[in-house]
Amino acid sequence: MLLGGYVAEEVKLGEVTTGAASDLRQATKLAKELITKYGMSELGPVFLSSEDEWVFLGKELHEGRAYSEETAAKIDKLTRKYIDEALEKARRLLRKKKTKLDEVAKTLIEKETLEREEFEAIMKDSETKPADPEKDKKTSKLTK
Repeated sequence: MLLGGYVAEEVKLGEVTTGAASDLRQATKLAKELITKYGMSELGPVFLSSEDEWVFLGKELHEGRAYSEETAAKIDKLTRKYIDEALEKARRLLRKKKTKLDEVAKTLIEKETLEREEFEAIMKDSETKPADPEKDKKTSKLTK
């Protein structure tokens, strides 16, 4: 989700602007935390992050770490892998929904902002027919 704007610029404009920098930073931070804090990687269920947080600029330069350069390189490689996989998933989704992306972009050019309801109205696919009408009846009964 964090990389949606980044990829939308890439797909729609053919280039990426600096506007997506914050999202890219957050996505990279999340990927690294999945690996180092939550044990969600091939490195296994180990905590590889420092408990000590330095409260000044450049903390990552001064943060102590309890793992080797080899492990640091693995963390960097896995972080890159997670980001690349997320980017590719976002690319596939936005290419598949390019018509909707174009509608959103057109509306944003006209209005500059888009309310949630307006976005949802654009994204609603009125041409979609229920795959299983019986299942949809059961689902609608559950939500009433």
